[in-house]
Order: sequence, then structure tokens, then C-alpha cells
Amino acid sequence: MARRDCRLDFCGNVEFFNADLPERETARPQSLSERLFRHRVELLTALRDGRAGADETGGNGAPPLVTGPIDLGTAVVDGVEYRAHHLHADVTHAARSHVLGLNPQNVQVRPHRQLVEAYSQAGPWQSLSRSAAQDVVETLGRLPTTVQQDKEEAKTFDLTVVRAQLAQLTGDAGTLASQRQKIQDIAGGLLAKINVPAVKVQARLLEELVEDQWWEDATALMFEDVRRRLRDLVIYVDKRTWKPVQTTFTDEISEAREMDLARITPGTDLRRFKAKAARYLQQHLDTIALQKLRHNRQLTVQDLTALEDMLVESGTGTREDVQTAAAEAEGLGLFIRSLVGLDRAAVQESFNDFVSGSNFSADQLHFIQQVIDYLTANGAMEISALYESPLSDNGTPDTIIGDDRLDVVVDILDEIRRRAAPVPNSTPSPAASGTDGRIAT
Repeated sequence: MARRDCRLDFCGNVEFFNADLPERETARPQSLSERLFRHRVELLTALRDGRAGADETGGNGAPPLVTGPIDLGTAVVDGVEYRAHHLHADVTHAARSHVLGLNPQNVQVRPHRQLVEAYSQAGPWQSLSRSAAQDVVETLGRLPTTVQQDKEEAKTFDLTVVRAQLAQLTGDAGTLASQRQKIQDIAGGLLAKINVPAVKVQARLLEELVEDQWWEDATALMFEDVRRRLRDLVIYVDKRTWKPVQTTFTDEISEAREMDLARITPGTDLRRFKAKAARYLQQHLDTIALQKLRHNRQLTVQDLTALEDMLVESGTGTREDVQTAAAEAEGLGLFIRSLVGLDRAAVQESFNDFVSGSNFSADQLHFIQQVIDYLTANGAMEISALYESPLSDNGTPDTIIGDDRLDVVVDILDEIRRRAAPVPNSTPSPAASGTDGRIAT
């Protein structure tokens, strides 16, 4: 007699698992490329919505384009007159390039081959409806593309500018304000690197961006000019790191009581102070203390006092501004050096003994040159920067030059940083010792 298993189900498990329940959708994070593609397509539809301008045509018989809720007018981009149909054509090219990079033989792309082939052509992009745009974004945006990828920093800046353009065309004031703040922060960060030749070329634009006046009449076309001129420079902006703090506590409501609030003096925007300080210091590089700082000579307390007084007496900022910036940079010398950089010859001199007489490979020499470039632009270098792009693009420092040589590089970096601080045995003057609020760090 065959043996039979018998299971008792008291909780309806059999009915539950036998039911044809739909799979629960899980949230899928969008890649940077996917978000950029999506916002570009949305920008294309925004450029076609609303009332068509009388003189805004796509050219070559294409349907008339529109300027959206506001009149885009004209702007100068790459030295030539730029209008809405130019922007439409450029954004179309960028979005279409994503589609052209989709490999029809790829297992993820193959099911959507018909749509890929359709939007690989230029025609459908000229009459893109909102429903078609949504289909393109949801279907093609997530697919892997072989189009040449830019650096993440440049792509992130592209996304910021495209979102600003889209927000302005659609009247989304909140998004426009947040993207404006990001662009101004980047401009302020680049002004602190004005000693980099490529950044210095864009100094005038950067100075305009950090001020509110430029934004009063800014258009989507002007944003495009900003994107093109700054996208390859954002790699010079100092990376900001943050660490999430996890807390576990129970709120307790205590008895209400009146308290007097201390008088608070409104502070200066630190970003603007740094930008003003960078401009002022670049105009006074012949100052003895600045010369010592840039040429990696040992500073004294008197040198730092002179530099602090320069910034305060010129009206660049208050003494509190200087103190705040110095504390953030772990010293006034390091703060000022981050704005004016180091003389390249002085940095190379620091590495002369290390390089001379050693048998370095081409990759190792390239790595050392990258370190010199970084120090020239930033004035000092954290050890962690050795393990970040672009220095880590070809491998970790220890695998490139070896542990022993890496220790020598770290010692050189420490010595360069130390020279931006006053020597311990220098005798501070009463002013430098802090009796009138000055700092000597």
C-alpha cells in the first residue's frame, strides 16, 4: 500500500500561494545617464509646448519651435548667436546619441528593437509628443548604451543645468532656485581655484554667476553657455563629503518656559567671501607673505597676521569670516593657499630629490606629475586624495609606485602642509597672539 503524506493547513497558506498574485514592483534607482536622458527628453517637449514664436522656426521645413512661458530671445554661445531652435537641435543630438549607442544585439535592447530603430533616425525627434516622449524615456532611458561616457562630474553638471533650463521653461521656481544654488556653489568653488589656467580663462563668467544680478535676466540659452564653458572645469572643485548620523532616542516633552535669545549678528555667506578673497589675493600676489606661501617657504606668525589684516582691511570680509574659513581649512595658511595655489617650480623642487636618481616607469612618473598638478592647483593635499580620481584611475598609489615610495610621497605632502603653518618657535606679537581677535594658525 502506497504511503501518503497528509499536511494540515489551518491558516490558509495553500490558498495564498496558489493565488495568482501580481509581483510587487520594487523601486529601481535610476543611473545618472538615465536621469540625464529623461530630463533632456522632457526639455525637448518643453521647448515645443505653448505658443510658437513668430520668428522661431526649426529650419529646413521643421515645425516651428516655441520659447515656452518666457521669450528665450538670443544669447551668445561659443561666440555665435544662439536661439531656441539651436538649443532644441543640440539637446536632440545628445538624446539621440544615447539611442544610437544602444546595441540591438544586446539581450536587454533586443525586445525594444523597433523603438530603437525608429528613434535612431532624426525625424521622430522633430515631432515628439508628450506620450511618445514618455514611452521613449521609460523604455529606452534605462537600457545600456555604448555612447562615449564623460566624467561623472561633467555629467552631473550637465544634469544640473538641464534641470535649471527645464525649470525655467515650465515655471518651476523651486527647482530653479535649487539648481541655481548648485551652480553658484560650483562657481564659487572654481573661483577658489582661479590659479588653474583653464579656470582663470572663465574668471569673468564665474564672478558674474556668484552674484544675484546675473540671474535676474538669465535664460535657458544663457544656461547652455554656462554648461559648455564650465562642464570640463568642475573636476577642480573640492569634493564635499558627508556622513549620515544615525540616532535612536525618545522625544520627551518637558515643561514650557520662557528663555531669552542671544543677540545674533547676521553672518557673511562663506561661499561669497571665499570668492571675493580669491579675486583680491590674485591681484596682490606680489605681497611678501603671499610670495612665501606660494613658493612653499616656511611662514611665521607675523606672515599670517599680515595676510589676515590684508583681507580684513581691504573689506573682503570681517575678521569672523577669516576665522571661520581658517577653521574650516585647518589653518589660515592652508585656507589662503587653497585660493592662490602653489608655484609649480616650488612643488617640483620638493620632489627633486625623490625623482632624481630613481628608475621610475612612465606610469609612475605620470602619477607623480598628477600629484604635482594637484598641489599646484590646491596648495595642499590630503592623503585620501591619492586614492581618488584622477590619481586612482590607473590603480591605487601603492600598486603604482609601491609602499616604500608612497611613504616618501606622504612625507613630502606633510612637509608642504606644515610650511603653511607658523614655526613653533616664532615669537608672536601681541596682535598675533589673539588679544585683538586675530588668529595665528
